Amino acid sequence: MHDSDITELLLVDTDWMERSRLQREFAAAGWRVWAACDATSAIRIVRERPHAIAAALVDLQLPGFQGRRLMAQLEELDPPPICMAMSIGLNALAVEAFRLLSSAPLLLKPVQTAHFEAALREHTSSKAENRIARLLASGAYGR
Repeated sequence: MHDSDITELLLVDTDWMERSRLQREFAAAGWRVWAACDATSAIRIVRERPHAIAAALVDLQLPGFQGRRLMAQLEELDPPPICMAMSIGLNALAVEAFRLLSSAPLLLKPVQTAHFEAALREHTSSKAENRIARLLASGAYGR
């Protein structure tokens, strides 16, 4: 089961069968899932629910490189959802390039809810550790 503070998930994938499968599996695991088939629909969903969607799982291979662009747009929101990427058929070089250029976790399809939740826990833990380390390094902590 996922963290009780993170209950709403935006799922973005052009493949309706994959979107439907993931929507069912995440709902069965206790998530409230908002599904979108493209970047425009995803932004509309998020704008209609400010502060509600805590996490986003975005297919990197949306047409026209829209997957990474969508993630960048989502990361600019206040507060931003925790963005995670998914894809299929990426070669090792593309996977490594993504991981070098982005702090977002990359899950390979077919995504399983357990793998998503484990990556989410690890990602949120490392972000919290990074925040604490920056505070300690700045001397702001303990003043």
